[in-house]
Amino acid sequence: MSQLWPFLVLGLASGGAYALTAVGIVTVYRGTGVINLAHGAMGMVGTYVFFQLFKQEKLPASIAVPAGIVAGAALGAIVYAVVMRPLRNSIELARLVATLGVLMVLQGLATVIYSERVRIVKSFVPDGALHLWGASMSYGTIVVLGVTILLAIGLATLFRRTRLGLSAAAVQENPDAASVLGVSPHASGLLMWTIGGALASAAGIVLVPTTGLSPSGLTLLIFPALAAALFGKFTKYPSTIIAGLAIGILESLFVAYQWDSAFIKIIPFGVIIVALMVGGSTLPGRGHAEQRLPRIGAGLLRPPVILVAAVLAVVAVLFLPVGWAVALTTMAIVSLIALSIVVATGYAGQLSLAPFAIAGATSLFVAHLSRLFHIDIALALVLGIIAATLLGWLVGLPAIRVRGVDLAVATLGFALVIETALLINPKTNGGLNGLPITDPRIFGIPLVAARSPRGYAVFACVVFALAALGIACLRRSRAGRRMAGVRANERGAAALGISVPGAKLAGFAIAGGVAGIAGVLLAFRMQVATFDNFDVFKSINALGWTTVGGLGMIPGAVFAGGAAAGGPFSYILRNVDEIDAWLPVLSGIFVVIVMITHPDGEIDRMKKQFGDLFAKLRGRGAAPAVAAEPPVEPDRTAAEPVSAEVNRASGTDRILPGAERRAGQVLLTVRDVTVKYGPVKAVDAVTLDVVGGAVIGVIGPNGAGKTSLIDSITGFATASGSVSLGGRELIGLSATKRSRAGLTRTFQNLELFVDLTVRENLLAAADRRDLLGYASGLIRSGPHELSGVAATAVALLGLEELLDRQVMDLPQGTQRIVAIARALASEPEVICLDEPTAGLSGTERAEVITAIRALVETAKIGVLLVEHNLDVVAGLCDTVVAIDFGRVIAQGAPEEVLGRPEVRQAYLGSHELPEQQAIAPKKETVS
Repeated sequence: MSQLWPFLVLGLASGGAYALTAVGIVTVYRGTGVINLAHGAMGMVGTYVFFQLFKQEKLPASIAVPAGIVAGAALGAIVYAVVMRPLRNSIELARLVATLGVLMVLQGLATVIYSERVRIVKSFVPDGALHLWGASMSYGTIVVLGVTILLAIGLATLFRRTRLGLSAAAVQENPDAASVLGVSPHASGLLMWTIGGALASAAGIVLVPTTGLSPSGLTLLIFPALAAALFGKFTKYPSTIIAGLAIGILESLFVAYQWDSAFIKIIPFGVIIVALMVGGSTLPGRGHAEQRLPRIGAGLLRPPVILVAAVLAVVAVLFLPVGWAVALTTMAIVSLIALSIVVATGYAGQLSLAPFAIAGATSLFVAHLSRLFHIDIALALVLGIIAATLLGWLVGLPAIRVRGVDLAVATLGFALVIETALLINPKTNGGLNGLPITDPRIFGIPLVAARSPRGYAVFACVVFALAALGIACLRRSRAGRRMAGVRANERGAAALGISVPGAKLAGFAIAGGVAGIAGVLLAFRMQVATFDNFDVFKSINALGWTTVGGLGMIPGAVFAGGAAAGGPFSYILRNVDEIDAWLPVLSGIFVVIVMITHPDGEIDRMKKQFGDLFAKLRGRGAAPAVAAEPPVEPDRTAAEPVSAEVNRASGTDRILPGAERRAGQVLLTVRDVTVKYGPVKAVDAVTLDVVGGAVIGVIGPNGAGKTSLIDSITGFATASGSVSLGGRELIGLSATKRSRAGLTRTFQNLELFVDLTVRENLLAAADRRDLLGYASGLIRSGPHELSGVAATAVALLGLEELLDRQVMDLPQGTQRIVAIARALASEPEVICLDEPTAGLSGTERAEVITAIRALVETAKIGVLLVEHNLDVVAGLCDTVVAIDFGRVIAQGAPEEVLGRPEVRQAYLGSHELPEQQAIAPKKETVS
């Protein structure tokens, strides 16, 4: 122990700098909701100001240190005013990528001015140390720890005790609610970014005497700081400081034990990832706000576009200078990595910062295979895809219980682990000499890039084209709809029987396989494979450029490949003086501008612009007397008789399959179900039965426990008691398994897949749930026509003309009707409807009553209805259960229950029903 104590104390020096940096990251996130990837780069700018004054100008530290901190604070204010304020109401990913653009600009400018040379900076703190039981703690470390702790106390007080801090926390937690209360986000945002910039500079200034000063050195400080901030959930200062200090101490102890340097990075991130998974949840809770991602493409293949692209590629490879072939090879490889981001983040909605690491690991794997077994490139592709798919699945494991920016940082940790343990480890990467690659062959035909760059370019472009076609097919398949559904809303997906963890892991696995293809092409591109070009920043840049191009669209991946270093764009500018030095700066500015002006990406912008142009051209060719008419909404005021609608939907007047079995049977049995939130019983020993072909209504005042009852029955809340469907006990089963058993639901806040069309929402509900779909979806997309109960629901609810409209473009009332149709499309035995007519007009409510009754009579499903509109309850329900404070207070026929004094008292606080809540006439049975 006496030997370890000095190393433990020594680790406090770097740990203090990590903690101080993490405190700045937490402050910016807590006040504005932004993970600032440029935090280290902003600190680097302030540190260079300090360096210039302290070492170059020979000014005393008492002037240089405050000047550096003030410079960082001013830079934070400028970044907020120029970049983040215009993005205040933008999507979270756009703000994250914008900070990447800021990082590129700052690091590029610092490289232009100072070069990458590491400068030694003398400590400004007086020499000397405090001796503690045989260990020496320098005065500099004491200063860092003291400043970090005092700042954390001060900032925690700011957020808890001051009006400005409370306003900032409110804006970050719920911007819309804060705006309604008159809270301006700009004052708090400006303050938080100013403080963040000052803290970043302070951390850099105290750390550079130990690490030296270079443009990239302080930028890398973001990684351990992000790990510490993640441990503190980006909100808790004590946990963040403890994690930062612990990372520094662990690194020092590993040095003491002479562990491999790879483990110095692996262990801290590994511990934090495990802690995240233990503390996370498979599904987000009620009220969780899903983060919108950039617009997702439809995966449609447009032959004219494909033909033009193929012709351009052939011309560039075969007829232009050979440099174009090299540039197109680079473009194809980087486009593959970007394509993996399209799958993982664009389709499945999972933020991943590990695609380059997966490509690098695959490249290392096939390089060893080539060296040992002299395999050809075709076999290498097969084996590499298998290995990369497994690695992608492993990287995606945290996604089971972690989401959003937490997941992004977790995958960043995996990327660092892969990089340090494998890619830059001399024991695995062949050392300075690299790994020799056997001359590649494809089915016996030589394919050496050095001797035939044009041939290798053709091969790379063909491989990318095949991968892109497979991913386009995946998007249109049932597997693609599952992933897109999970991306849009995890709770809504689970309610339809979609395995949320399964869809996430499938997205990571397929994305890993695509990145693995890029790794194989990179390995065989050179005669000696090296692996120092797969660092984490490559993945961050790839995410940024893919987002700029169009995160959910395959052409966005092509855009990212074209903009890559060594790609066609940089090749065009190769003769411009000093372009290599200034390209990162210009690229960063471009990234920021695109995120501010059109965060859905340049491809989406171009599609809209060309669409408008083609529309104008078509308009010029039309007869002037004929004007284009806007799409007509379906007429909801004059519906056909229900029996005619059913005939039109199903083509027959017979009842749907399974109806005879369900008719009159008790399908769902609920016995003594109890839900507790802490000491509070939200649901208290509720008992009821749901019968096939009947509707049972649950009524009660706000807070009575109605939604909690549905949550407990459908698996979205932990409950005791018994819930059985068709004799099968459901307590202990997940929401997904309950849905697959035949029990589905709707939600008060809809939980629709707003990025998808109405048709895709319904198909996602009706699709088979087989695991094989994730593989077959890469080859064939499958049918896209609705049938059975889904088609019947569409006809009854008047959605035919809206099937190909995106849900986000529909009015709120229509979205509620889509939510009912989607739940019915899953062909449930029992459906739980939670406030299905909230916000609907009287005409729309009447139509929904008619449609639900028709479907109940046609399919003989059981319906459990929670509803506040008493006209709906009286007009639709066969039985009504009234609850208050989680307990049943009345049960029986609608007229009987609604007339009981205790029900009126619970509902209204009086024995009188208001005029607008007059009970509607009882429903008529549908013949």
